[in-house]
Amino acid sequence: MLVKASLLACALVSAPFCFTSPESPTPTPTPAPQDGGSRAAQDSKPAPQQDGERAKNEEIERLRARIRALEAKADAATAAHDAARRTAGAAEAQADALKRQLDECMTLLEQSTARVRGNCTPARTRKLLTYYQWMQHNGHQQRANRMLTQVLQETHRNTESLNSLAWHLLTNKETSGKFDAAALAIAECMEKNGHLRHHHADTIALAKFLNGHVDDAIAMQKKAIAAGGNSDEYRRRLRVYEVARGRAEVAARVVRADTGAGGQ
Repeated sequence: MLVKASLLACALVSAPFCFTSPESPTPTPTPAPQDGGSRAAQDSKPAPQQDGERAKNEEIERLRARIRALEAKADAATAAHDAARRTAGAAEAQADALKRQLDECMTLLEQSTARVRGNCTPARTRKLLTYYQWMQHNGHQQRANRMLTQVLQETHRNTESLNSLAWHLLTNKETSGKFDAAALAIAECMEKNGHLRHHHADTIALAKFLNGHVDDAIAMQKKAIAAGGNSDEYRRRLRVYEVARGRAEVAARVVRADTGAGGQ
């Protein structure tokens, strides 16, 4: 009886282990990441909003750099303008000083040509006419007119005296080609006086021709012939003037044709 009781007790103790199977080991759970690790992961991969902010900041910096460069160029241009203005001011002051000196010199020149006893010579007249042409060429018209008036007064504005002077200036070996402008001024004074004889008109025609007024020269030479200058010399000069006009017209047509064909 005692033996049965012992066996029963052993069976009851071992029964739970008989009806259960051994379990597989449970995996160790991975610890959740802390908050600091999560922010680091987010920072390592920027969000689209952060990319946009960075691009905007870079664009702003580029614009600022461009503005600084433009400001530097503007400052340099302003400095150059100021320097140029100072230089122009100095040059203008120097030009004014030179102009005053030139006016003083020309005034002294006019005073030195005043007529005195014994100095009314052809050489002095040529000197006066040289001054006249220089002043006229350089834009000092009032002074040039005064110089010419002085010459005319010394010839008494007499048409015959003026004609002799103009013809001498145009044809004399020492003066030919040097006083054409002065001779034209004298010839125009003769023309204003009127009452021209054929040799007066002949001189005026030559003066006009040598100063480039070919049509006027032809018209005046015809007047000289009509007034009695019927010599072969008068007609020869008329032919010269007409040939010159014809050549000028041919040359003008050639130039117009060339420029019209070529264009610009």
